Formats: sequence, structure tokens, C-alpha cells
Amino acid sequence: MPLRVQASTPEDIMNAVRIGREFNLRVVIDVGIGAHVVAADLAKAGVPVVVGPNMIGAGFGGRFEFANTPRRTRRACTAQASRSR
Repeated sequence: MPLRVQASTPEDIMNAVRIGREFNLRVVIDVGIGAHVVAADLAKAGVPVVVGPNMIGAGFGGRFEFANTPRRTRRACTAQASRSR
């Protein structure tokens, strides 16, 4: 089972890759906003990246939550998260 690491900056992403290599873990980068900067290194290491906001805990105003989504999508997702609590 891979270890999903929420990392955004290129430095954090490469630290996660280094730690994965050091402890022999399969790493998947989650959020990965700065992954394009280190894409060649990620490809060489075989580390996949999930790009976009982490939707776990939607509606709680996380750092990157809904930053680039249309207003109607934000309302719909927040309403759904409110109903599921």
C-alpha cells in the first residue's frame, strides 16, 4: 500500500521522495501543486502525483480548498459535506 503524502512545494515534494527512498516506501504525492517544477525528478523516481485540492474534510476551509473552482461548485460541495456530517 502506498503512502500518500500531502505536499505542495517542490522542496516538500522532493523531501517526501527522499524519505520514501530512505525507508523503502512507495510514495504518492497528493495535492502536488508545485510538482511541475520537479516533474523530471518525479518521473525518474517513478512517483505518481495527484494534482488538485484534497477534498477530504471539504467545507472546513483548508489551505487550497476550492481555490480555483466555480462558485456554484463550491456551494454544492460544501452543502454536500454539511449533509454528510
